[in-house]
Amino acid sequence: MIRRVRRKYGQKGVHIAYFVQNGLFIKYIDILVSEFGYDKEMVTNEISNLFANIEKQTEFINVADNIKDKAKRIISKINANVPEIFIISSIGGATDICERVKEEVVKEIKDYDCEFYESQQQHRRIYFLIRRQF
Repeated sequence: MIRRVRRKYGQKGVHIAYFVQNGLFIKYIDILVSEFGYDKEMVTNEISNLFANIEKQTEFINVADNIKDKAKRIISKINANVPEIFIISSIGGATDICERVKEEVVKEIKDYDCEFYESQQQHRRIYFLIRRQF
């Protein structure tokens, strides 16, 4: 299935499929409503923005990733785009690397709180970096 999605929609399509398939979509909506108080129209707009710019608001961690390099990439994305929510996600064997990447990122990003979400299904580890509302 991933090959078909990649062929038809490219890497962006794969990331959107992963985002929805792995439960991130529901958690993302929950944060928009419960943390930010978004109404239906605001949630719809934010989801459209997320899917249009998913590469700017998410980072998927792989087993082969270099922790320092991945953390720098995430910090650069956050500083450049200032998203309301940034998502760092991993699955299976990459969960330990994801934890260490997240630790490096939160040392440098001060205007965000980190919310942890873990799913036992396929050993997923997801961090939602939520921009503080001043």
